[in-house]
Amino acid sequence: MENVITFGAFADPHYADRDVRIGRWYREAPNRIAAAQNRFAAAQTDFNVCLGDFIDLCDDDRDLTPALEQITALIGTAGRPTYYVPGN
Repeated sequence: MENVITFGAFADPHYADRDVRIGRWYREAPNRIAAAQNRFAAAQTDFNVCLGDFIDLCDDDRDLTPALEQITALIGTAGRPTYYVPGN
């Protein structure tokens, strides 16, 4: 029998609690990630990978901790390991 590993990959959700800017719909990231997680669950992936930019690092002094906690909690609902590639 062949060993097969399946994984889901998603990139650049750019989540932040901010208005649309430079073509990024920041507040839509949770919905998009949830949709990806549903697809990964249906495919029964062994693990998932976020290929960077899962939170938008603002160019202001905003505290990103709440947004980071919210988005990582959502990603954690996948029921399988998720790994992060920093940056791009």
